[in-house]
Amino acid sequence: MIILTVTFAFLAVHLNTRFNFIPERTYFPALFIATLSAALPGTQVFHPVILAGFFLYFALKLLFQTYRYNGTSFHFFQAAILIGLGSLFYPPLIIFFLLIYIAQFVLRTFNWREWLTPLIGIFLPFYFYVGINFMVTGDWEPLPERFVKGITELIEWEDFTTAHFVFFGYLALLILVSSFSMIARFTTRKVSSRLYLVIIFWTFVISLAGYFLIPAASVEMLVIVALPVSYLFSSYFIISQPVWKCEILLWGYLMALGYLQISAYVL
Repeated sequence: MIILTVTFAFLAVHLNTRFNFIPERTYFPALFIATLSAALPGTQVFHPVILAGFFLYFALKLLFQTYRYNGTSFHFFQAAILIGLGSLFYPPLIIFFLLIYIAQFVLRTFNWREWLTPLIGIFLPFYFYVGINFMVTGDWEPLPERFVKGITELIEWEDFTTAHFVFFGYLALLILVSSFSMIARFTTRKVSSRLYLVIIFWTFVISLAGYFLIPAASVEMLVIVALPVSYLFSSYFIISQPVWKCEILLWGYLMALGYLQISAYVL
């Protein structure tokens, strides 16, 4: 799990290095990815959501590559395949299929082929899964039962303690502060950076929607939320002034995280 989390964290750094939507090259995204992904005891052991995070990352990278792409882009088709594959490991990831069409609206002019091919791409992994399952077991299962259960089965999380309220409350505060800072400086960014940040914003919105709307989605969704939030926090801590205020907020985050770990393993 540690190797997967660290790899995921540094891939997040690479995405910014490649597309430069944060003003500077920084390892801050790796810090926030690693700490947020492993913040809860349930996410400190292997969970399929970490694999889903990789599929989402590569899908997001493909979507970014469509900006100013000449001709018909099949990146949307490939991104849909990745979302479909990731959904076989972690079914709630299927909600990010919406992100493909949001990216088309934000980054591209209308092309009917680009709008049609994702519909084919999202079904291909399920088509092959059903076919292979039929050849191996002889059972015809039009839609994988595990996928349906992974969407509809209600998961209740009962161990919500004071430490969780403190951590998530502080996290919400930091998201608000960082968001207002981002909005204030949004028009000063390059056009490409603004468009990429819009996609990242929608990634965050969809992940929250998935948590609240999909019965089977639970706190493990924090691993997915960590990707867009890491860029939001990184941008804030790099460019905001005065420095002492940023340091206080960062130390507050680390202290809330530490309190959560102490509460889980010591108290």
